[in-house]
Amino acid sequence: MTPREFAERVREQTDIVRIISDYVVLRKRGSNYMALCPFHRERTPSFAVHPVKQIFKCFGCGQGGDVFAFVMRMEGCSWWEAVCLIAEKQGIPIPSLAAHKSTSDREARIEWQRRLAQINAWACEFFERCLHEPKGEAARVYLAARGISPDAIRRFHLGYAPESWTALSEYLLARRVTREELERSGLVVLREDRRGYYDRFRHRLIFPIRDLQGRIVGFGGRALGTEEPKYLNSPETALYTKGRHLFGLFDARDAIRRMGQAILVEGYFDWLALLEYGIENVVATLGTALTDEHVRLLRRYAERVVLNFDADVAGRQAMSRNLERLIHGGLEVSIVCLPEGEDPDSFVRRFGAAAYRERIAAAAHYLDFLLDEALRGAVFPLSPSIQARALKLVLPYVAGIPDAIERSATADRVAGRLGMESALVREAMKRYRRALSAGDRGEDVLEPISAEAAPDVTESERLLLEILLHADDKVRAQLLAELEPDDVRGLASERIFELLRTLAPTCVSYTALVEQLAEDPFALDLLERALVADVSGTQEELLERARGSLRGLRRRRLERELFALQAEIEHLRPGEEERLNELLRRKYEVATALVKQGS
Repeated sequence: MTPREFAERVREQTDIVRIISDYVVLRKRGSNYMALCPFHRERTPSFAVHPVKQIFKCFGCGQGGDVFAFVMRMEGCSWWEAVCLIAEKQGIPIPSLAAHKSTSDREARIEWQRRLAQINAWACEFFERCLHEPKGEAARVYLAARGISPDAIRRFHLGYAPESWTALSEYLLARRVTREELERSGLVVLREDRRGYYDRFRHRLIFPIRDLQGRIVGFGGRALGTEEPKYLNSPETALYTKGRHLFGLFDARDAIRRMGQAILVEGYFDWLALLEYGIENVVATLGTALTDEHVRLLRRYAERVVLNFDADVAGRQAMSRNLERLIHGGLEVSIVCLPEGEDPDSFVRRFGAAAYRERIAAAAHYLDFLLDEALRGAVFPLSPSIQARALKLVLPYVAGIPDAIERSATADRVAGRLGMESALVREAMKRYRRALSAGDRGEDVLEPISAEAAPDVTESERLLLEILLHADDKVRAQLLAELEPDDVRGLASERIFELLRTLAPTCVSYTALVEQLAEDPFALDLLERALVADVSGTQEELLERARGSLRGLRRRRLERELFALQAEIEHLRPGEEERLNELLRRKYEVATALVKQGS
């Protein structure tokens, strides 16, 4: 079996809607599923997935393709890695493809990731076992003091790293993990003299970190003594990248999707406590500031995020840092402010789940939080200097709002709170945005295909193309038999129509067409838009509408030819009577045909 043959087998057994729904929130609309595009910032869904044609298309940024193209873009991986990743999700065994020599390095990387996932799973088993042995008593006492139930300990596979330099290493070596694999796993630290290594996690409570496939990609360790740092995470490996993982997302994603919002907290115990009390749409940062990748992860499952960090100064600062990235990422953001000295863990244990849910329901809009922070201690009416300082503090957040209407409304709201003219705030936003655009944007935003560079597409050719791609084989064959090459000559869609005429009707598919159009971005964009179009009606109705479009194309062709003939006649020189008569005869034929088309 060749890689292409295996990929086709995977494609045939894969539902693109199910795969993409792991990344974005899809909602049924007509024959398509729609979502906010994960590849660019938007407020109105323009990202379509067609369940029958098995392709996706964003009408905003122009990105489109099959399920492999989607996973490649989302995961930042190669085509073959995407094929294997989807195969694993579908439970399809991946064969050894020796013929695929060009991907040997990528296959080696995939094989190491599988091996590392197994090593991490063994390490997790070791940590769990140690927690329940006599050596784990201090960890068990600590968990009990924090109110963590035995059920939660088992459910989330919490463990204990014993106070030993080599206990985990010896356990894994007994499992036939090589020394080289140990060093690459991040579970051990190489000694300074490079003559040996020691276990990274020692005398720590262990939290496994999972990716969206459920694999253990790393660990977080909470010190049980005076060791520093208090929290220690795995280093980056072939499986674990700090900026690409949110703690608890694997367990919380269904609840987040169901409830339409995610609660973002700071620490492991905040996350654990909320889940213990039945609040399951919660994820936690892993000791780092949010990245664009984190924002994209959240947007896969919800359009709204509630931030709930500690109420102290450090917690408020962390909340402010993350807030800007979430807002600019197109998410709706609210802030939960708990009483001074409380964090989500302590609050839910002291006041209960109902009280915490009330706080979530009453979460303040991020703008109110920002303005409250900016105006903390200010005396009203505000002086011009206070107004200027407050506006300067909120501008980085609100000027980057991707939606122009929301940005304008936000400017009015800021002006109202600060007692300023709306025009002044809007102008300040414009200046700030111009300053940003003049510098390095520092973000990966896909630009849509230029409308100026793209050829015009007539309504007749668009509709005819959509019907040809969505009608059954019999109707498609009938229409293609009636279609003449001159009908589409010079049109933006000419190459697609040519391909449809040369391919057997039963062989028309996105896969077959895209290989021929890979070097023509405009034709490929037009094809993808046509494939995800919402085309409805009986086959007879489709046939009649397609013929109407075909007549429209012919009328336009005849009109173009008539115009060209008249232009040539007007530019003839004296003495070219023979050419003039020829042109007049052709003009009469075209005009007659045009009259017939209109009748």
